[in-house]
Amino acid sequence: MTDGSKAKASKAKVDVRRVILLVLALLAIGAGLLFSLVEGLESGRAFAAASMLRVGVVLFALWLALPSLRTPMAWLPPGLAALCLVAIMALAAQPKLILVLAPAAGMLLTLGWLVRSFRAARRR
Repeated sequence: MTDGSKAKASKAKVDVRRVILLVLALLAIGAGLLFSLVEGLESGRAFAAASMLRVGVVLFALWLALPSLRTPMAWLPPGLAALCLVAIMALAAQPKLILVLAPAAGMLLTLGWLVRSFRAARRR
């Protein structure tokens, strides 16, 4: 093997995390569609179908965004991507949680900004 062919082979490697996300997204969407077609307990079945479809769509969106999430922007606080991901997953399952998650996320972002600004002031 030459160096050029090794470089091409290493570029062709598949990111396993991205494949797992796609599989989980498709499984969640498939389960949501299956729950919506099966007859049974109406309220529980409807909740399960809606939740699985929402989670599947969020995972699919994450699958699409994963390459850009691996290189976050310089202004993005380190934990913000993880915080947003957890909040989106919680909102996908229970949309009424936005009344709790929005203020909590705002407080955590403000606290993170304050800690970073104090650390930057101490380094100067």
